[in-house]
Amino acid sequence: MSYTDRIPSILNEYDPTQQQVEALIDAMTLAMVSEGEVPDKERRELEEALDQLDRQDGARLERYVESSLEASREVIESNTVRERVASVSDQLDDDRLREEAYFLGARITAIDAEVVSDETDVLTTFVDVFEIPRDRLKLLTRKLRTQL
Repeated sequence: MSYTDRIPSILNEYDPTQQQVEALIDAMTLAMVSEGEVPDKERRELEEALDQLDRQDGARLERYVESSLEASREVIESNTVRERVASVSDQLDDDRLREEAYFLGARITAIDAEVVSDETDVLTTFVDVFEIPRDRLKLLTRKLRTQL
């Protein structure tokens, strides 16, 4: 299942608010910039996700993504990842959406077939702050492996 399938399923199942959609984007951009650069494959993956998320009266999310990427770079540089993830968690305000945010972040980091330790650290912070139970994490990991 690609973003083309996954995002509509999130939108239909959870009907996220604009704030929750932006928090999902923040999770993806934070995972993306954690290695210091944004590989082309990850950028294309984000663009595909955006095409699916852009459902608000034709409004485009590109401007939000650019500001989110910049904010995520600042978070990485200032070493305030845990605080940023806590903010994303509060904005999501739903355990199932937190799991989706983790999944989307993990998927975008794995798309280039190279998950570096900085990306792993950010994803581990997602798991800790989002309080994703071990059994759910195993399920999400299995789903991720089948998609790559």
